Amino acid sequence: MYVCILVSMAMGITERNSSLKDVYYPRGLYFAVLACIVFSMLMADLFNGQSLGVTVKITMMILLPYTYFYALMRQRVAASKIIRLFICYILCSTVVFFCNLYTYPNNIFGEPLGEDFTRGIIRIPLVGGEIFVLLLFYGIDRWNDFRQKKWWLIIALCCVMIVLSVTRQLIGVSFFIGLIMLLRHYSILHKIVIVAVVTAAVAVVVPRLPMYKSMMELTEMQAERHSDSKEDIRLQAWRFYTYESWDNPVEMIFGHGVYSTAGDSEWGNRMEAETDVNKCLLYDVGWAGFIYYFGLLGAGFLMALFIVTVRQCFRYRSKEYLGYWFIFLILTSVASAPILFFYQVIVVSLCLYLAYCPEDDVHYDSEFYYDPSGALNV
Repeated sequence: MYVCILVSMAMGITERNSSLKDVYYPRGLYFAVLACIVFSMLMADLFNGQSLGVTVKITMMILLPYTYFYALMRQRVAASKIIRLFICYILCSTVVFFCNLYTYPNNIFGEPLGEDFTRGIIRIPLVGGEIFVLLLFYGIDRWNDFRQKKWWLIIALCCVMIVLSVTRQLIGVSFFIGLIMLLRHYSILHKIVIVAVVTAAVAVVVPRLPMYKSMMELTEMQAERHSDSKEDIRLQAWRFYTYESWDNPVEMIFGHGVYSTAGDSEWGNRMEAETDVNKCLLYDVGWAGFIYYFGLLGAGFLMALFIVTVRQCFRYRSKEYLGYWFIFLILTSVASAPILFFYQVIVVSLCLYLAYCPEDDVHYDSEFYYDPSGALNV
């Protein structure tokens, strides 16, 4: 990953006619986020005793994926290629999912989650869940434009795999936003009919599904635990990684830096031992984790970048689905960490590029992305 991003950056910088002077993107907010990540390296050394060499090594796992957006902007990659890449990705991910399901509990690909039957079915990791959500929104957007039934193939595949992930926030947030997208371009009568059908399905059909029953029981059990003064683990994690972990106002503003769990940092060893006891996993609370790493300043700049991007996408009918995806990203980062996992941050950078890529509408229309005929040229 490091090599690919650095080579991509070098190719973009040396590319002729790759200047971004006349291309709009929120460069101030974007480079402020990168600056906060870089400055956090000094915080880890000054306040937590982690050597600069170790800190740089571990911080690169987050910094480089965020710089990939700039590399793409300099390279002027065709948006159609990224969409095709995403489609190929979800097809590969679907194959991986069913291979792991077939060979359970001995996963062929990746690391198993352990025997988890609390949600009605075996829980198998879904690789690239955020990409399935992106293409769900993309398929709905294409259906709204062209009313061609073939777009329901992508919508159906994404819906099935999102449900099979049995991740409650992934299912709930993506389907709620997807329904809003679907209804936006329908008449009032059609909206009433669709809402009535969905309501009937939710009220009558869905509660009879074993998967739904198990997930509701899990949710109720967690709610009861909370009512019995046993605070939800994610609320504990939010409290732990925000104000409980602040030793001084400077760390509150600029963050602690990224700690290493590779055994080469005493601070990282202490944090790993403490989280093993309290079960407050940083990757369960993305925004809190970002605040812990890069301070209120870094998290504020990143939130502002996403909000500006949502507004930018809603200015163009053809990019509305990206605006909805960034809303999904903001919401789900409360109880997961797509803004911290390096392989998910790469997707964030790709979507930022799709939102700001310096291609005019004519070039876009000639590609897969805005094909006036609605043809799916994969």
